[in-house]
Amino acid sequence: MAGDQEMMVAGVGFKKNASSEEILEALNQALQFHRLKHKDLDAFATLDEKSTQDSLCLVAKNLNIPVVPLSRERLKQFSSKTITKSETSMIIQGLPSLAETAALAAIGNHATLLGPRIKSKEATCALAIGMSDKQEDTAQPLGSQS
Repeated sequence: MAGDQEMMVAGVGFKKNASSEEILEALNQALQFHRLKHKDLDAFATLDEKSTQDSLCLVAKNLNIPVVPLSRERLKQFSSKTITKSETSMIIQGLPSLAETAALAAIGNHATLLGPRIKSKEATCALAIGMSDKQEDTAQPLGSQS
């Protein structure tokens, strides 16, 4: 993501066994709630260790939207800006909301959450918008999943 451009990011969190359908359901619910469409998204964002999971990569590939992998340290920098404070997420990830911190962290200091995360059975999604303050492109090219 180049610096100085407005962008919209879908931060996602999901259980290890979450299917692509579950991730897509959470995304679609969030987009519908905010009256947005897939074409409005610039990127997905999540914890680096989840960014290459097959289920997320399949959704990203099918929608032609890159995935931004983020370190836990980067996500923690945005913990105080979340709306949701999930006990479960704090125990498992050390974050109040993986989806919300990922959406914010992918954009940077000028990000604003559109609302709290939306939860499906196995996944969560939060949308953020703002002017990117990143100087380099950290998005994975599609098809780079290992």
